[in-house]
Amino acid sequence: MTIVLKTEQFNLAKDAITDQLFELTKRQKEVLECLVKGHSNKMIAREIGVCHQTVKAHVSEIIRRLNVKNRTEAALIAVIINGCVRQPKIEDIVLLCHL
Repeated sequence: MTIVLKTEQFNLAKDAITDQLFELTKRQKEVLECLVKGHSNKMIAREIGVCHQTVKAHVSEIIRRLNVKNRTEAALIAVIINGCVRQPKIEDIVLLCHL
């Protein structure tokens, strides 16, 4: 099934999601950046210096706030909107495809 949005619909949806991304806390944005890189919760915990249970809580909150089904969808939205993360490298996208 393919969904086709008119430009106006796409822009409205993009604006709403961008607002949701900007409302994430600084720590949630750090976790989201790590999700884009394809990191596991343990890897994220080591990188940002918290325990993996804290990362799990942040990931759950990110999923809730962005109204997505899983961490992969959250990462893809961040990449598409590019509101809080850098432009991905091709290896980041390949990692996301294998999650």
